[in-house]
Amino acid sequence: MIPLGGSRALSRPLAALRPCLARLAGGGGSGGGRRGSAFRGFLGASSGAAAAGLSLAAAGAGGLPSLAAAGYGGSGGGGPQPGQFGHPDRRVTDILLVANVLMFGLQSLTNNLVTVWGVKANALIHAGQWWRLLTPAFLHGGLSHLLVNMYSLNNLGPVVESTAGPRRMLVMYLVSAVAGTVASFYGSPNLSLGASGAIFGMGGAIAMHFYLNRDIYGSRSDRVLGSLWQTLLLNLVINGANPRIDHWGHMGGLAGGALAALLLGPRWKQTTLPTARGRWLVDAAPVPWLRSSPKPLDGGRGRLRDSPQWRALQEHVQAIKQTQLKDLLQEEARTDGLIREAGGLYMDFSRQNATPDTLKLLLELAEAADLRGKVDALFSGKHINSTEDRAVLHPALRAPRDAVIEDAGKNVVPEVWAVLDKIKAFTERVRGGEWKGVTGKPLTNVVSIGIGGSALGPLFVHTALSTEPEAMSQAAGRSLVFLANVDPVDAVRALHGLDAERTLVVIVSKTFTTAETMLNARTVRAWLTERLGPEAVAKHMVAVSTNLKAVAEFGIDPENAFGFWDWVGGRFSVSSAVGMVPLSLHYSFPVMERFLQGMRAMDDHFRSAPLHDNLPALLGLLNVWNSTFLGHSTTAILPYQQALQHFAPHIQQLSMESNGKGVAIDGTRLPYETGEIDFGEPGTNGQHSFYQLIHQGRVIPAEFIGVARSQQDVYLQGEKVSSHEELMCNFFAQPDALAMGKDAATLRAEGVPEHLVPHKTFTGNRPSLSILLPELNAFTLGQLLSLYEHRIATSGFVWGINSFDQWGVELGKVLANKVRAKVQEARSANCPLSAADGFCPSTVRLLNRFLQQGQTQAPAPGAGPSFPPGLKQ
Repeated sequence: MIPLGGSRALSRPLAALRPCLARLAGGGGSGGGRRGSAFRGFLGASSGAAAAGLSLAAAGAGGLPSLAAAGYGGSGGGGPQPGQFGHPDRRVTDILLVANVLMFGLQSLTNNLVTVWGVKANALIHAGQWWRLLTPAFLHGGLSHLLVNMYSLNNLGPVVESTAGPRRMLVMYLVSAVAGTVASFYGSPNLSLGASGAIFGMGGAIAMHFYLNRDIYGSRSDRVLGSLWQTLLLNLVINGANPRIDHWGHMGGLAGGALAALLLGPRWKQTTLPTARGRWLVDAAPVPWLRSSPKPLDGGRGRLRDSPQWRALQEHVQAIKQTQLKDLLQEEARTDGLIREAGGLYMDFSRQNATPDTLKLLLELAEAADLRGKVDALFSGKHINSTEDRAVLHPALRAPRDAVIEDAGKNVVPEVWAVLDKIKAFTERVRGGEWKGVTGKPLTNVVSIGIGGSALGPLFVHTALSTEPEAMSQAAGRSLVFLANVDPVDAVRALHGLDAERTLVVIVSKTFTTAETMLNARTVRAWLTERLGPEAVAKHMVAVSTNLKAVAEFGIDPENAFGFWDWVGGRFSVSSAVGMVPLSLHYSFPVMERFLQGMRAMDDHFRSAPLHDNLPALLGLLNVWNSTFLGHSTTAILPYQQALQHFAPHIQQLSMESNGKGVAIDGTRLPYETGEIDFGEPGTNGQHSFYQLIHQGRVIPAEFIGVARSQQDVYLQGEKVSSHEELMCNFFAQPDALAMGKDAATLRAEGVPEHLVPHKTFTGNRPSLSILLPELNAFTLGQLLSLYEHRIATSGFVWGINSFDQWGVELGKVLANKVRAKVQEARSANCPLSAADGFCPSTVRLLNRFLQQGQTQAPAPGAGPSFPPGLKQ
């Protein structure tokens, strides 16, 4: 023990320790990486914990995927980097470093008053002073001992903390310290110091991490475990020859860290545990305080890409490139293994460039990304939309009345059903004729004004149900149109030919400030009041909004406003009042309630089914496989049902607005591309449009959607098949044509002229999957939409991005506001724009050309609206 005299003496080791910590944590400017420095703390020291960890260092230096996955590598600017003092991934380590230094100072200033001196552990426990066993966790034998131990803790602690989680790291540290203290009592009744044991415990914990993940690390795990036993044996030999307390403390700490990691470590494992007991430990640790998972591998800082699961898939790509679908499809066992069914939906992905091994590797990647935990977080109301600090609870919109789904501790389901009950009562009054227009006529025409998710989703559902027999009967004598585009041509299309006396308008805008929607709303209000007078607004217009003040100022009674919540993203809002109000007005609430029930059925499947049988999860994982690993940047959505003609445009927004991201959820730039370009057209129209490209041009994964029973079939006398069967023959043929292709040998055998053989060759081996619905009604339509909502969320969860914000749409809106103001100024002043207006030369020229040729005239003061011919009375 080296006594220190006063605070000045204490400041010297602190000053000496500070640059050491900075160099070790930041890696200097060389970017040498944390992988090696985590063990250089063992190698570089000559005594204490570092000396006995030498063999562990040699075994582990061959490479730790967990270290790279935890983000310890390289340096950067702008705030603490991974591994640096103050970084969130090493918060407990930093606290322990400070605590050790402060306690060492207290130990010195109080002349060892806080230490355990010459008292056996059983005597302390018997005397009720068991807590004193913890005090040596922060005490050292001298200044050199402190520096060596802190050097090692600074390097080993973050490795354990970032991989196991801060709480487990702290528990492992304390258990190791107590174990070292108790072991040291056996060696000598002298001063008992447990800090070395705690540091040794970090090494033991890392060794146990290798043991728990030996299926991943393979021979590396054997080397590390062998070194652990060698270290224990070395200490036993040394203790036998020279039974000093520090030798016993080292051995006890090493064993304690390994034991603590074993007891707490199932949640530290990177893949699913095979045993039922292991699963129980993963799902519910015995101590409630410890029931928090370590951070999953995500897209940030390259963690997911550097994981063994990601690398295994990258290596697997080369194996898949050696296969051909025409050969793989002959394997019946493979086909059986790549078909799933749930709730009547049949999904065949045997025509993917994939094998059962691919599926296994994708499921392991899902485990590494904590897909199940993220799904649970979505349904439990956690604020997984971190950039906006919001929950993502669109499944609550279709939850049963007695469900409990909370946001900030409050069950949102009663509020959802209060709105649904209000929608049901209102739509029944309108459909039953109780709610009439200002002239006393029933309201049979509905115009829904909204944009983006407020239009694309409801329009898709409307088109899909418009030819379904029951829905058709409920909509008899009624019409429903959607007005989305601010282009006045869209207003003419929506309103031309409508009888204003029989028209009800639904304005959909959460904030009641969306520029395009509100301009269209003012246009339709002018169209109504010009024909029926200003009192028509109260009877002919309702709102779906949460801004009741703005609704009232517009002239709509707030009692006629239907709310929804900020935890509903626009593109996920079809099952909210956004879709339910106009669609229930047209098709009736009971029909739309079955739509909600279908969505709920798929929600339940997504939440509860094992990942290997989970339809949305498998779709999402295959999407990651195709777009990120195989490099296919486009997906074709091909419904063989004309009623689904607006399905692809809706999924286009749902997918591309959700997953078109360039940064991980933590804001770091992604080292891989996410999302894909989605497009599609119903068959067989698409076959005569773009199938040429997907058969002989670019490789574009295709998703075929078919329906066994048509909504409306035609079977003519003398025809071999019905019209629907003719359509479905193409549904079955096209995936095989993409997969099998047609080679030159076959063409020559058929007598094709040689100069045409290259032109008629189909390479094949082009991936697709097929989804078959029993029929297309409100229920199965809900299943299909929920399937794709969760498919898109799955891909985002695995990529480690936020699929629930959409900052990419903001910049254009801001610039449009600037352009609007300048256009108004230029027209009022009757002068062209210039560079002084803040636009680049190209935009200045375009704007001036538009102003010159457009010749739009504002209405004269006091005059009525300037309507185009299509909207005039």
